[in-house]
Amino acid sequence: EILAQCVSDFVQSPAPTTSPKEAVAAAAPEAPPTPSGPKSGTGIIVSPQGYILTNNHVIDGCSTVSVTPNAGIPIPAYIMRTDPQNDLAVLKVERSFGFDQVAKFRAGGPVRAGETIAVYGFPLAGTLSASGNIVAGNITALSGLGDDVRYLQISAPVQPGNSGGPLIDSSGLVLGVVTLRIDDMAVLGQTGTVPQNINFAIKANVATNFLEAHSVAYDTSSKGPDMPLEDVATAATKFTVFVSCQ
Repeated sequence: EILAQCVSDFVQSPAPTTSPKEAVAAAAPEAPPTPSGPKSGTGIIVSPQGYILTNNHVIDGCSTVSVTPNAGIPIPAYIMRTDPQNDLAVLKVERSFGFDQVAKFRAGGPVRAGETIAVYGFPLAGTLSASGNIVAGNITALSGLGDDVRYLQISAPVQPGNSGGPLIDSSGLVLGVVTLRIDDMAVLGQTGTVPQNINFAIKANVATNFLEAHSVAYDTSSKGPDMPLEDVATAATKFTVFVSCQ
């Protein structure tokens, strides 16, 4: 049995100690009991009315949650709805966002294996850049571990703290929510080989079905012209937030 890790991050002040949670990887990820202490991840602004999408394992067991948009001031948030089976959650903050600060999900046109993508988020909080981190890669498969069709497999490197962040296409549209990575040590122990950049994101349609089920509005757009990675990063910075909870 190959294991995967939820890409969440446990942060100890002042220097964070990361301890990614393990999840059984053949079907839906399951988050084990949450260790004590603060933890962090990434979120996606999906509505001008203050709704933010993230992973359930990022906020599971938390009593207080805050989000920080674009390296600004932390804003208190409350957990509105969760979907442990698909590892999704939606948060609500008492402020509004401009339409240029809201993510758009890609509508129309299939996601293709080999397609260029990027991942934006806040990995290794307290160690790497507080203003966010972007990495590029490709869609490497259209299903996840055990051919789970809820997932996309991606080659973009992800670290603890990327959980809940956007998987973005080359025109700046959201294709999914970053969720899991292969447990390198588990694979090494079973196969004698260290895997290279085998990571997973929940597909956008799973995320939007979750939002629709709870009457959370979201925006969509057809794929536009390809943009340089630096322009994709600029777009992602506006609709991606740092999520912290305790």
